[in-house]
Amino acid sequence: MSDHARPVDPVILSSVRESWGRIDAWLARNAPDLVLKMRDGATPEAIADAETALGVEFPDAVRASYAIHDGSGIMSLFPSGDYLPLEEMLFQYAAWKQLVEEGDFDGIEHEPEGPIRRDHYHLKWIPLTHNGGGDHTLIDLAPAEGGLVGQLIEFDHETGPELVSATGLDDYLSYLADELEAGAVKVDEDGGLDWD
Repeated sequence: MSDHARPVDPVILSSVRESWGRIDAWLARNAPDLVLKMRDGATPEAIADAETALGVEFPDAVRASYAIHDGSGIMSLFPSGDYLPLEEMLFQYAAWKQLVEEGDFDGIEHEPEGPIRRDHYHLKWIPLTHNGGGDHTLIDLAPAEGGLVGQLIEFDHETGPELVSATGLDDYLSYLADELEAGAVKVDEDGGLDWD
C-alpha cells in the first residue's frame, strides 16, 4: 500500500465531512459569492507529496480536510485567516524554516498557555491558516508534555505561540460550524466573514 493510500480513521473522516458539509451549507445560504472561492479537494497524491516535502505525517483530520477542500481562498474563512492551500502551506513553512535555520530565533523562549513548546517557531509546526500579516493557526506535530499531536495552536509572528485553540482539526471544524450556525459570524460589507 502506497503512502497516499493510507486509510483515515472512519470516525474522524465522518466528523470532518459532516463539519465541512455544515460550513459549506452555511456559506451557500449566507455568502454565496464566497462559495465560489472554495477550492476542490486535493488528491491523495498531492497530500502525500506535501507530507514528503514537509518531512511529516499529517494527522487523519488534516488529510481528511484537505481531501475535501485544498484551502479556502477566503481570507476570513477561519478566525485566524485563510485556510491555506497545500501549496501556500509549503510556501509559508519554507519561510519560517529558513528563519529558524538562519538562527533568527536562537535563544528566544516564550510562555504560551497550555502544552506548547517554548520555541518562537518549531519545525514541526505546520501553517494551517494565514492572516496576511505573518500570524497563523499551526498544526502542532511536536507538542510539549501533556499535549496532543495534531493540536492546533495560535501563533503571532512577533510574540510566538500563544495557546491551544483545539485538540485537532476535526474538533476545530466542528466548533467553526457551530459558531456559524449560531449566528456568531456575520458577512461583512466587503463580502468576508467577521468573527468578532
